[in-house]
Amino acid sequence: MYVEEQARLQVAAGYDAMAEIVASLIEAVDEDDELDATTDEVTAAVRSAWQERLAEQESWPAETDVDRLLRAFAALDRDGVLARDHFTCCQRCGHDEIGGAVPAGQRRDGYTFFHQQDTERAASGGPLYLAYGAFGGPDLASNHPAGDDPAGDEAIGRRVVKALEAERLSVEWDGTSASRIAVHLAWHRRLPA
Repeated sequence: MYVEEQARLQVAAGYDAMAEIVASLIEAVDEDDELDATTDEVTAAVRSAWQERLAEQESWPAETDVDRLLRAFAALDRDGVLARDHFTCCQRCGHDEIGGAVPAGQRRDGYTFFHQQDTERAASGGPLYLAYGAFGGPDLASNHPAGDDPAGDEAIGRRVVKALEAERLSVEWDGTSASRIAVHLAWHRRLPA
């Protein structure tokens, strides 16, 4: 049951190739004594989930909510807000590592991202939550999260919301740095070729 559920979830996320999903599930089974599945069973579960997703994709519109989300992220990137999708495992790691994702020699005003757990939530039918913040800190020219700068973070949040709304995505945010931005969408990300 676990292997089939995880296969469907990782395939629905749409980021990893079939072989990568098989390898990650085999590793999970090997590390957990309570899970009992052979390599052939894992491979069959992933292959089945992959084929189901390919069939589902046939009924999707030419442009999906995820396409519009990624287009909004590209616009933010061009406009000085570093935007990363499926970035790191969790929110804490994302905030810790986001400064290192700025291309060498570039300066960004702030950042937004969603992490792998956020992807899984959205792929399971929930909202997609975005983290965001201003860069700066003690050295205002740095590409490191500013830390205690609610006004700067909220300014970045407003830019993120504006870019998402420009792509006709449904956004929910209370306007404060205390909450993440929720994007309500149908998670239809096409499988990698």
